[in-house]
Amino acid sequence: MDAVTVPSRRVKTILDELDAMQRRVATRAFELFHRRGSGLGHELDDWLTAEQEETWTPPIDLREVDGQFVLKAAIAGVEPNQIDVRVTPDDLLIEADVHHEHVRPMEKVVVCEFAHGKLFRRVHFPQHVDPDKVQATLKNGLLTVMAPIAEPSRAVEITPS
Repeated sequence: MDAVTVPSRRVKTILDELDAMQRRVATRAFELFHRRGSGLGHELDDWLTAEQEETWTPPIDLREVDGQFVLKAAIAGVEPNQIDVRVTPDDLLIEADVHHEHVRPMEKVVVCEFAHGKLFRRVHFPQHVDPDKVQATLKNGLLTVMAPIAEPSRAVEITPS
């Protein structure tokens, strides 16, 4: 299977997406807390359960190679048109709605560990990258993002006229 280009887009910030995801997790954690009778002592368990229910965080590998960051994310079962890759000079955000269903109702599913729901992964780069030059491809369930490290900005001396 050949690699498929996945569009990436430059955005000013990913804070809105991070905030929205945190609100979804907090809402679900409160539902779990309330369902347990609002007893104290298990709030962290509620939060972690809510995170697990609301998001799927794929494993990644981030390396610096020849002046660029190379990120690989294991996202098997996700089609290229489902993936949203957003990038700022500091961060990368990968999102997708992942659906897995069993199409044969007569089959008895014994074990199913396929992820279902919202794929959400934020990666903070250790150095600024050039968002306009980021490239992403998907091949055999592996998303590869190439993010060139930005040239450091230099002070310019201005002489008064």
